[in-house]
Amino acid sequence: MKRNWRVERHTKEVLDGHQRWDRAYQSLLEWSTALRQLTTIQSANLSATLEVKEPPHASSHISPCVDEQPSPSAND
Repeated sequence: MKRNWRVERHTKEVLDGHQRWDRAYQSLLEWSTALRQLTTIQSANLSATLEVKEPPHASSHISPCVDEQPSPSAND
């Protein structure tokens, strides 16, 4: 035997409905703020991790070339 179901919805006013809705809304705001802060922190950590830091070159010796000059008899 096959039954045909019919679903009906009715609203029911409750005394604390406004307070519960306000509490739920405040929770959503807190969660979204926490998620935004977490995303910002993770983004900052990722960019700090990926940032390439070079050593300071103020006291380094710079040579005019990498290879030594060839001797005069090298091409003879």
